Order: sequence, then structure tokens, then C-alpha cells
Amino acid sequence: MLQRGGSLAVGTRVSIQNKIGPVPVRWNAEHTIFDPPSHFQDIQLSGPFSKWVHDHLFDAIDDRHSKLTDRVDFRSKFPGPLDWLTAGFIRSKVESMFRYRHQTTEQDLKLYNSLQGLRGGSKEGSTIAVTGATGMIGRRLCALASVLGFRVIRVQRTASKSTQSTSELPLESVVFDAKHGFDNPKILDGIDAVIHLAGFGIATRRWSADTKELIRSSRVEGTRHLVEHLLRLENPPRALVAASGVGLYGDCDDAVCNEDHKAGTGFLPELAQQWESETFRYANKGRRAVVGRLGMVLHPLEGALSKMLPLFQFGLGGIVGSGKQYWSWIHVDDAASAFLHLAINPESTGPYNLVAPESLTNRDFTKTLGSVLKRPTILPAPKAPIRLLIGEMADPLLFASTRALPKRLLAEGFAFRAPTLREALNQLLGVA
Repeated sequence: MLQRGGSLAVGTRVSIQNKIGPVPVRWNAEHTIFDPPSHFQDIQLSGPFSKWVHDHLFDAIDDRHSKLTDRVDFRSKFPGPLDWLTAGFIRSKVESMFRYRHQTTEQDLKLYNSLQGLRGGSKEGSTIAVTGATGMIGRRLCALASVLGFRVIRVQRTASKSTQSTSELPLESVVFDAKHGFDNPKILDGIDAVIHLAGFGIATRRWSADTKELIRSSRVEGTRHLVEHLLRLENPPRALVAASGVGLYGDCDDAVCNEDHKAGTGFLPELAQQWESETFRYANKGRRAVVGRLGMVLHPLEGALSKMLPLFQFGLGGIVGSGKQYWSWIHVDDAASAFLHLAINPESTGPYNLVAPESLTNRDFTKTLGSVLKRPTILPAPKAPIRLLIGEMADPLLFASTRALPKRLLAEGFAFRAPTLREALNQLLGVA
């Protein structure tokens, strides 16, 4: 999303950048009809079609149910015979897009009902603040929470306030820095939770001593300063829910890593322990402190999956190293949903594995991805060249075996949208 309007009002414009294969395509649209609660329409101003008119129709079935219909009138830009030859491909892409949208809407509604249950059916809305709101999980979490009726406050660094991207939702914001704290502390007084996702990316660049210190300080010291300033508020938020990683467990071979499994050794496990220790200081003042230990977060345009897809789509994918190491993963929507569950559930406290119930070896992960894409997976990626290419991070991120399972989330009744990798990839990649 390059630009998002603040409403569905007539004249509001939206700009999206997507890809057709490796080619980036910009899509500009404008809302032309707004007739709540039954109808709104948008049309393409410029983009991949010569014509695109999209009507969103809502019909009441009864007091508790409604029917959503998408009606689209579109034409390709291809002339004559090319239009006929490409019609099937274009239609399949449009259908996969709407399949994704309808599945996501259905799952969002199920999550809403689950959160309402945790709130005891209260009609009063919840308020959360989010750090790292422009990251992969943060963007989805803010959008999801807004759709579900949360009041969402974006916690920003000072440097980013004046350069706020037009792609972000029109949310309230508060500026935070380690020295001065919050520029408007009252906005956070007594809110339900702060969800803390900020931190320099683990795999953003090759690990040098300076990079590892930047990763450490952004997480450990960043969390320490956040906790200190939150606890100085007159009425601190009821809960702090912070991200961590299953890298805490280190290389566990075939052992199952539930939340009570001991921590490993090395840079990532030690980083995670320090990071979580700073989060749990929040509980010392009688507030709720929760940690979500993330596995590999799957998103088709960002993160690890986005880097794998081009190779696999060209039939160049294969097992990494021995292929016997376990990879724990989670669909990006499940990650966002789990953070909301932990923020709202008054019984959630301590560490949680934010991973899918199905933890696969790299060999099985590879076979499943190849099967979904209908591509061979016969070209292995040996350890030596990968270590040469990306350095020290190769072993903990790619070759370590971490068979983490979401024991505590499942015990609390959390319903995964994508409990298996095939379901996750089918939904993320728009496969029937």
C-alpha cells in the first residue's frame, strides 16, 4: 500500500504497488460511490487494466449475518488475440485475489468473536499502542485491530514523526525517545496494552560486531527504556506484550521446545533471554507482562518466504543443508492475531511460542512449498556456500533445528487460521 485514504468517502484515493511476476505494477483507484451500509464502489484510475469497476455489496440475511458480494467489471489492456490468450490467466489471478479477501474477512470475523469472548462480551472498545507499527507484523496488526474496532495508537520514534508515510493507516500517534519518554504521555494512561514489536531486523544485514550490537541495543536497551517510561505514567497500561523469538532455544535437534524448554547458548539465545528479561520487569509493578516467541513469519512479499519464492518459482529450490533441521513458522495473520489475543486475554502472562502447530523439517517444508507451486525441488543448498554468502547468521537462522510448538496458545483456545504449512501457503499465494 503506497497511499491509503482515511475513509470510503467519494473522491478518496488509494494507491497500491503489487507485482506481476518480477515486474512492479502501481494501481491507483478512487472511491466513486459510498452508500452505507449496503454499497461502495471504487474504480481504477491507472493500473494493469484498461477498465476496472469494483462494487462492494452488503446484504442483511438476519440480525447476526450478512452477505458480502464483490462485483467487478474489468477489461485487460491487451489488444485482440492477446486479450483472448491471456483471459484465463487474468481471471485466475482476479479469482485468487478475491478468494484471499473473502477467506481473510471470514477469519477476521472469527477472531472478533473470540476476542469478544475474552472481553466477556463487553461492547466497550479496547485501546492498544503498537511499537514497530510500520514493520511486517506491525502493519498487519494495526490494520487488523482497526478493522476489529480497536483504538490503535502508533508509537513512533522522533525522527519518523515528520516523515509519516502515506501508506500507513490514519491512526493516532505518540512520539517516544529513550531520553525524554513520550511527547503526550496521557494518551497511554490506563490503556489495555502496549504491543512492542520494534527492533533492528535480525537478518537485515550480515552480522558484524557492530551489527550485532545494533540488534542487541535496539531490543534490550530499547525495551528497557520503554518499560521505564511506561511505569512512570500515572496509570500504566494494563499489559505489555513484547516480541521475542524461538531462537531463544538454540539448536534443539529433534527435541520438542515448549515454553518451559531451557534456553540455548550463542548470540540469539542470549539476546532473547536479555530481551525477555527487560520485558518481564514490567510485571514487577503488578502489571501483566507477556512475551511472544516468534518463529519464521510467512508473508509473500516480505521476510524469508519472499526471498525463497523466486528460486522456487523458477524450479531452483531445494533443501537447505541436511534438510533434517526443524523450522518453526507462522502465517503473518496468525502472528498479528496471536498478539491481539495476548493483549486482550487477562489470563495471558509469561512466554508463549507464536508458531503454527505444525513444525516441519526443512526437507518437508521444501517439498510442501514445491508442491503448492507445482515446481521441482531437486537443487540442494549446501552449508558451505551459504555460510560463505551470509556468514555467521547462517547456522542459527537456517541450520539450527528448533521444533517449537504453541502449547500455551492452544491451551487458551487460540484458533489458528493456518495450522498447516499447506493451508498457509495456499492462502498466502492465492492457490485454490
